[in-house]
Amino acid sequence: MSTVPYKEAVGALFYLARCTRFDIAHATSQVAAFMTDPAPVHWDAVCRIYRYLKGTRNLALNMASSGMDVQLVDQFMDGFCDADWAGCPYTRKSCTGWLVRVGGSVVSWYSKRQSSISQSSTEAEYVAAASLANEVVWWRRLCSDLGYDANGPVTLWCDNRATSLLADHDGKFDAVKHIQLRYHVLRDYQKRGIVKVKWCSAARQWADLLTKNCSINQFRQVVEELMGEPYPSH
Repeated sequence: MSTVPYKEAVGALFYLARCTRFDIAHATSQVAAFMTDPAPVHWDAVCRIYRYLKGTRNLALNMASSGMDVQLVDQFMDGFCDADWAGCPYTRKSCTGWLVRVGGSVVSWYSKRQSSISQSSTEAEYVAAASLANEVVWWRRLCSDLGYDANGPVTLWCDNRATSLLADHDGKFDAVKHIQLRYHVLRDYQKRGIVKVKWCSAARQWADLLTKNCSINQFRQVVEELMGEPYPSH
């Protein structure tokens, strides 16, 4: 493997995954975990990603301005967050995935292994929602600087009901008192009316492909929905 340009290849994938190709973000984060000591199987995975990119090289991320006709940020901005639970077989850490839409167009996304081990699926989803909330606050301020005011909270869609209840509760939950305090900023944002965590079905959770391997049909559906154009037939 010393003669294989593994780091260079993964670095190029990171550039694409961060700029325009959110559909390879999760796969890229997985192969990046073996940068220091890759094996032939990891190089094969990198080559598969490049073959996928070659077959979808005409797939573009479309941005539309029609969705920002209204002047209220909370009406044209939303976010989707998701997390697997103990998905990494080596560290048992979960993976956070989220995306932000402005005017119906995807403007920001994220897929990364969490820094701590979550002891329940609720905790993993809660950590992901807190991460998304911080990103939405930044975008909300940016839109405010551009002249778009907010009349209400920005909706954060999560497919875990316990997470939405936890974010809306002012009291204490003994079962989750071990969650680090920095993630409870989500409660503060929601109490101040900046964000609002709402439940959505797993079938409408667009952040799914940023946290785990999806079926081919689900993957194509999400990519078509978010890219704004048909998925290549080949």
